[in-house]
Amino acid sequence: HLVAAVRGVDLDARFRDVLAEAASMAGVDLDAPDAAPLPPRREAAPPPPDDAPDEFPAFAAALLAAAPLSAPDAGDVREYLSRRGILAGAVADGWGALPSTGEGLARLQRELVAAVGEAAWQASGLARKGGGWLFSSHRIVIPWRDPSGAVTRLQRRAVGHVEGVRYVARSGAGATAPYGAEQLRDAGDGCVVAITEGAVDALALRAACERDGCDA
Repeated sequence: HLVAAVRGVDLDARFRDVLAEAASMAGVDLDAPDAAPLPPRREAAPPPPDDAPDEFPAFAAALLAAAPLSAPDAGDVREYLSRRGILAGAVADGWGALPSTGEGLARLQRELVAAVGEAAWQASGLARKGGGWLFSSHRIVIPWRDPSGAVTRLQRRAVGHVEGVRYVARSGAGATAPYGAEQLRDAGDGCVVAITEGAVDALALRAACERDGCDA
């Protein structure tokens, strides 16, 4: 990836060229008898047409409707958010909670496929190749919205303290705006805007501001 970036070469379309350039820089002869064979050429995926509809907002809406924080299976998620002092804010912002069991996840997957189709499920960033849930242990579902209020990203967090990765999201789908940007639509002149590290911190600061009577 570093060589491709420095040389300005498309890694997917010209992977073998990037590998050859890296070998040349390292003084490695790829044609030597004991050299490992080059991997097969990877075909670049064709880009979607410019007029292709974005199915992610519909998928996100279906997921958040089918797996709300109020679900019977989300008691531990609500308890965790309550301990952090952000449950009310998470409910107001439409956060979700994935089921805790394999049966519940399979049922939710069937509901999502029925609602938006198999292609949208596979492209959601939550599905393993061939089926199943990717990082199913990260059950807290955090919707990130653009200034218009449309969900553009679903970030997920593990419940409680975990070793390793606490947050996961769809690969290549970074946030298009800071968390809570949609609230700026109704913000009056002189409203305080605070920048936090992430969504959990944003809700925690929002709760503190409401407690202390600060218009933020």
